[in-house]
Amino acid sequence: IVRRFYATYFNLDREKLEKLNKDMQNKILGSLKEFLSKQEGIRKVWTRKELEKACFEPHQKESFYKTQIYKDHFGDLICMPHPYCLISHYPKGCSHSTPYDYDTHVPLMILGNEIPRKRIRQTVWAGQLPVTIARLLHVPRPSASTYSLLPGIFE
Repeated sequence: IVRRFYATYFNLDREKLEKLNKDMQNKILGSLKEFLSKQEGIRKVWTRKELEKACFEPHQKESFYKTQIYKDHFGDLICMPHPYCLISHYPKGCSHSTPYDYDTHVPLMILGNEIPRKRIRQTVWAGQLPVTIARLLHVPRPSASTYSLLPGIFE
């Protein structure tokens, strides 16, 4: 019934699953979740519905997964590995699919006449970049954005 695995989530075969009654669907999801939870290196497992209903603070590592849920893009079972554990066919590397600093840290450099030359070491979020660029270009900020400006640029 598992159709595909990608990074930290599993997609189930929807056609097969939807042919089953709700009790059987829940039993299968529960059994898979229980199995995955017992695997070495797995910190937490959610069904998609559980993750959609969960509430996390932005600083919590678990919020990383919740913010990745899109209508047709994400798994039916989502695994959060322990730090330095990688669910992969590859023996080395990173996946950029976990909430840990080593897997999410990406240097960001913005150059321009209006931007002071400084190094900012605090954690920032990708969603802050379009808001900041809009301000630099003197255009309206993205209408759906809830993010603040990148720190240290307009001070």
